[in-house]
Amino acid sequence: MKLLDEWYIKMIRWRRNHIDRQTFIILLAIGVGLLAGLAAVLLKTLITTVADYVTIFPRYLLFLIPLVGIILVSALKQYFFKEGSEYTGIGNLLQSISKHSAYIHPSLMYSRLITAGLTMGFGGSAGIESTIVVTGSSLGSNVSRFFRMQNKYRTLMIACGAAAGIAALFNAPIAGVIFALEVVLPAFSTTLFIPILIASASGALFAHVFLEGEFIFNVAEVADFQLVELPFIIVLGLTCGLVSLYFTYLSFSMGSWLNKIKFWLWRAIIGGVLLGLVLSVLPLFYGEGYLSINQMLNGETKSLLLGTPWDTSIDNSWKWMLFFAGLVILKPIASNLTILSGGDGGNFAPSFITGGYLGYLFYLLASNLFPEITLSPVNYILIGMAGVLSGVMHAPLMAIFIIAEVSGSYALFIPLMIISALSYFIKYHYEKVPIFLAGRGQYSLAQFHHESLPLNQMRVSELVETEFEHIPVESTLKELLPKIAKSKRNIFPVLTKEQELAGIVLLDDIRGIMFDNAKQETPIIDIMHNPPAMIEYTENMSDVMRKFDETEAWNLPVSDQGIYKGFLSKSRIFNAYRRELSESRLLE
Repeated sequence: MKLLDEWYIKMIRWRRNHIDRQTFIILLAIGVGLLAGLAAVLLKTLITTVADYVTIFPRYLLFLIPLVGIILVSALKQYFFKEGSEYTGIGNLLQSISKHSAYIHPSLMYSRLITAGLTMGFGGSAGIESTIVVTGSSLGSNVSRFFRMQNKYRTLMIACGAAAGIAALFNAPIAGVIFALEVVLPAFSTTLFIPILIASASGALFAHVFLEGEFIFNVAEVADFQLVELPFIIVLGLTCGLVSLYFTYLSFSMGSWLNKIKFWLWRAIIGGVLLGLVLSVLPLFYGEGYLSINQMLNGETKSLLLGTPWDTSIDNSWKWMLFFAGLVILKPIASNLTILSGGDGGNFAPSFITGGYLGYLFYLLASNLFPEITLSPVNYILIGMAGVLSGVMHAPLMAIFIIAEVSGSYALFIPLMIISALSYFIKYHYEKVPIFLAGRGQYSLAQFHHESLPLNQMRVSELVETEFEHIPVESTLKELLPKIAKSKRNIFPVLTKEQELAGIVLLDDIRGIMFDNAKQETPIIDIMHNPPAMIEYTENMSDVMRKFDETEAWNLPVSDQGIYKGFLSKSRIFNAYRRELSESRLLE
């Protein structure tokens, strides 16, 4: 082990001496991008392999397959991947950046691939995008930690991993970059853009080679946007915002309900049984659900009815509209049952797919009400997908570019801009918290970044001040006076023999008696008082500032497991915060 440590230290030194920082960041971005692309390939392979095995069972047993998958995944998280089991998606990723110095547990480099692969392979109705984002981000965090990079560069590598994961899944490198800059990182700069762009391209290229062009969507020809369709686009955009709101509130309420079931096995059984019931009626929800969108994009809409009770009974447009309205309502329920009962996955794909169903529903409605206008179903499926994704994920730019890239056309750019903006603002007006920040305080995405990230990049251990004259608890006022004479501070910590803080003495506490000879033998214990609050050495800065606000103090003592370490001043935090805020805007 000692030999390995020596080799590791020599490697780190060699890198610092022979590869400049900017070059190394580019090389690391390429490496993280390729690893994230590999993760995407492995995940899709695992899902396909598992699905091939479990779907050989008789149809009447398919009802039980999602239940088995959720129980299996819940057990794995409970007994084998417990350390990362609470890491549910993008919200945890942002918390790792803002509150944990961009540290992501190493087990997440592989555990989410296994649990999400099993969930979707056994028919869970969720998405793999958040899994790849978390896996790619964990790779970025841990690779940069291996090379002993600073917090700000770990944050950059997390963004590189997230961008490469999205790019690899959708063959959409620009959308991957936009996702990283819009959701993961707090600010934009060229310094950030170049490594993320390179990582995203690397991930997309790796997936393109190993998946042999087998990407999620096969989009038929996109029609040109007609100005006469503008009113339809506006109405659909507003509707997408309302559906996004429904999706988000449903997730909040179902999460609250299922979390009341404390025992993981009961929660898995109840959620799995309910999911099985939904899938037995609507087998098109089985797995990720992108197959149904591809069928719609290629004019094979009747294929959606296979295995449903309405296989032959839907024979006119109004019945189709009722069918798709049901899909819009039930798809979020199926995905939330999968995720919240113990399965693994995210809401990216479900919101995307729900938007596709909504877009086709709107196309049917508009075509029947205005038969004289020729409308393209492909166009409305695609812009509906962008609209709901924009609202649910609070990522309008990513929604625009991901549709533009997967469709291979920028003909829909104007309607995509309109619908994504309208959906986002409708959703944001009623609910400022994106779905992945549920339960993490009433933060909008911008607030989460700009208020939390610069502050929590700072460490108490780096800001603690130690130049305070301390005095033993058994001392008297007479013994304190020489320390006052040479101290530049007006606070004097009182310590026990074990170096624990017994109390503090302020200069104001003794100003009236320090020159009174009759008071010289007054025990310090009679003068000292408790500090208004204590700060722990490992405490995050958001909690530290909350203590300063509650106590209205300007200096608070710091301890490490009870041992006195020094004091933290509010003014020093403010100075460091301004410095961190500047660095977070441009990571140089």
